[in-house]
Amino acid sequence: KLDAHADSGIQADRAITVRDTDRFDYWHDWICRHYSVTDCRRLSDESFESCASNWRCGPLELGEVELAGHGAIRWTRRPDEIRSDPRDHYQFLLVQHGRVTVAQDDRAAALQPGDLMYYHQGRPFELAAHGDTRSLLVSVPWPAVNERLPGADALTACRLAAGTPYARLASAVLRELLAAAPTGGSAALDRIGASAIDILVAAVEGNLQNVPERDRDDGLLARAKRHMRANLHDPDLHAEAVAAALCISRRTLNRLFVAEGTTPMRWLWQQRLSASYHALSEGRARQVTDAAFAAGFSDLSHFSRAFRRTFGCAPSAL
Repeated sequence: KLDAHADSGIQADRAITVRDTDRFDYWHDWICRHYSVTDCRRLSDESFESCASNWRCGPLELGEVELAGHGAIRWTRRPDEIRSDPRDHYQFLLVQHGRVTVAQDDRAAALQPGDLMYYHQGRPFELAAHGDTRSLLVSVPWPAVNERLPGADALTACRLAAGTPYARLASAVLRELLAAAPTGGSAALDRIGASAIDILVAAVEGNLQNVPERDRDDGLLARAKRHMRANLHDPDLHAEAVAAALCISRRTLNRLFVAEGTTPMRWLWQQRLSASYHALSEGRARQVTDAAFAAGFSDLSHFSRAFRRTFGCAPSAL
């Protein structure tokens, strides 16, 4: 049987309890509406029970997801889900019981009780709850974090370990805010929610101070390369647009690539040439124009000259 209710009656459909494995899809739909649209899979046939909530406190939303059962549940957010879901938030995750794993941007974290971490809803991620777990989730609009800490996006899926001063402070604030949230409708509660963002961002900033600058640069460089590869088809892609997408300056972007002995645009053109070569040699593009346009070239003469100079043959030879 399913019991969907709002504890205080003030915010309808803000809490749900599921005690029937046949209602898993209904529960997943509720999670998608209140948190993120994802593909969700049960990794075993074990029994499934869950209680979940979601409350608004000013600019943020927070709630709790409790799972009972011996099996694991995995959420995956891919580009298709991102395109269908316009929300673009940072999501902070505090594990209160059990074990949760999160992966994003080639980084993965295994979280134990008391651990805190954040990930970006606007990029693919994978999250798994293993057995009995209880986690507190907070959604904060991307601009609210970025304006307080530009560059925080470079190190998502990094763990703030339980017991550290930053994790303890943020955890205590979130627990108290969750306890007060169901009352709703209070201007004071909205202000406290806004203040909680400052504390969360300060905790992240304190954690980033412990990360070597080289590691931070590596994270930014990897993100820049992923963004450029994903947009090779765009002939108007330029360094300013890449820097803006990463919320860094053009100068910072140049510095990242200089460390590898190249420039952002030189690296981009190399990727475009490589993509067109593989498309032709593997038969995925039957016409030279198809390969050129798909890789972001708009001038066929320039493409042919650059291709011959790089690979020693004309693209038509493939």
